[in-house]
Amino acid sequence: MRRLSSGETKPASQWISVEACLPEPYTEVYAGSFDDDGEFFQTVCHHTGGEWEGSGISEDSLITHWMPFPEPPKI
Repeated sequence: MRRLSSGETKPASQWISVEACLPEPYTEVYAGSFDDDGEFFQTVCHHTGGEWEGSGISEDSLITHWMPFPEPPKI
């Protein structure tokens, strides 16, 4: 598994499988998983290099995909 480097970007509209790569540690991202009913659940969290942490993340959460935040708008 490789990590997304800080200079590498992915389109914000595409979910990235955690099997493909992980975000840089402690970088906040959107992360998602499927519940028992097959519904996709998403939250904002970060990966520590060993586990996912953030609001709505529990020991039972199995994060399957993540997405970087989009660039802020230019003013």
